Amino acid sequence: MKAEDNRKSFYQGAMQQGTMLGIVWSIMFLLLFIGTDDLLMLFTSMTLFMGSPVIAALLAIKYRRTECNNTMSYMQAWGFTFYMYIFASIFCAFITFLYFKFVDGGAFFQSIQKMLTESMNTPGLPEAMKQQFQITMEEFSRTTPIGFTWTILNSCISNSCFLPFLIAIFVRKNNK
Repeated sequence: MKAEDNRKSFYQGAMQQGTMLGIVWSIMFLLLFIGTDDLLMLFTSMTLFMGSPVIAALLAIKYRRTECNNTMSYMQAWGFTFYMYIFASIFCAFITFLYFKFVDGGAFFQSIQKMLTESMNTPGLPEAMKQQFQITMEEFSRTTPIGFTWTILNSCISNSCFLPFLIAIFVRKNNK
């Protein structure tokens, strides 16, 4: 019975900390979507992006201290961080879908197309680059909110496969 309680606490903790990380990611993506024209919002979004592994490590360390008597093996730390990333990915994808479906109304895609059009008109740009920009604009025009959300979810889950290996190194702690 004790092992089931520990497993439940493990997944429950990963879900709670993953939700916190998902909130940070959602804020990061929303600032990115809204801030395509505002440099401060774009900078804040990039700062959150670069700092999200640190935030994930701090959330995992918090769990280790409160629930694991400050002891966690590498595999436990990796598993916890992996599940935390999976839950954060799902949460972030849901918020992103709601944003694109009900709030954005195509403004993000229009600002990206505007930036690509301006880049295409740069003097001295090679013809191959102009063709690549044109292909990118055509792909963006075909993207639906669920398609873009799926892309973000795939990206977040891809990060979930690699970053926990590195984060677990800093989270693990064996008391001797």
